Amino acid sequence: MDSDSSSGHEKAPIDIEASSVDEFSPQEARSIVSRIDRRLVTVTGIMYCISVMDRTNLGSAYVAGLNKDLELTINNRYSIVTLIFFVTYIIFQPPSTVLCRKFGPRPFLAFITAAWGVVLIGLGLVHNWGGLLALRLVLGLFEAGFFPSVIYLLSTWYTRFEMGKRYAFFYVIGCLASAFSGIIAYGLIHLNGRAGLEGWRWIFIVEGLLTVVIGAGGYWLLVDFPDSDRKVWSFLSTKERAWIVQKVKNDRGDSQVTSFDLKKFLGGALDWRIW
Repeated sequence: MDSDSSSGHEKAPIDIEASSVDEFSPQEARSIVSRIDRRLVTVTGIMYCISVMDRTNLGSAYVAGLNKDLELTINNRYSIVTLIFFVTYIIFQPPSTVLCRKFGPRPFLAFITAAWGVVLIGLGLVHNWGGLLALRLVLGLFEAGFFPSVIYLLSTWYTRFEMGKRYAFFYVIGCLASAFSGIIAYGLIHLNGRAGLEGWRWIFIVEGLLTVVIGAGGYWLLVDFPDSDRKVWSFLSTKERAWIVQKVKNDRGDSQVTSFDLKKFLGGALDWRIW
């Protein structure tokens, strides 16, 4: 490993042309990719896990008494509260990757994760269905940026062949989150009456606090794009990052970021295969 990776932070420009895919031995190359897996895939996987839990805990809260306390059984209130999340979630997904690229995945993903954690805590403190409706809209806004930004971030670190296993691991974590979210919610329901709060409120509050903690941890543990010169805590050396960028460039030729073009950005929506 280069000497510039021994410090806590690194901020050196990436010289792509000076790098070669044959610069490291196969054993060294595997070691580099393994370090990326441990740092990038694991951290984003944990954050995705909490994202899935936070998105699906409404049903558990409903069973725990949310429906009665906020009178969600009137007309179609529960259906509206469930649906309204996806309004902002869908609208704000497209620009999220642009913001992620501009501000960097580390501060961007950490901020939106902590932000929706705060919103989740707020869900545990609402006293009417109107407040619940408003917070679900805000929750969708913050969660909208997470998934597409993480998928984009992962794609910048791996070749097309390598992406398959990483995406699979990423989705498996999401499935595990869905499986265990109900069990966790069941345990939190038993806090009913503590501090004068109902069990369903504790589901939102505790999971919200956990989300804020994970978001804060993500700020220190997440990595930036491989071609970025922004500070990253104790990760790869400049030489190793340049090797990653060159490898991705050789694989699909899109490792170097071009200037933002709104027409090109929106052009993908015209492809009928997407719909």
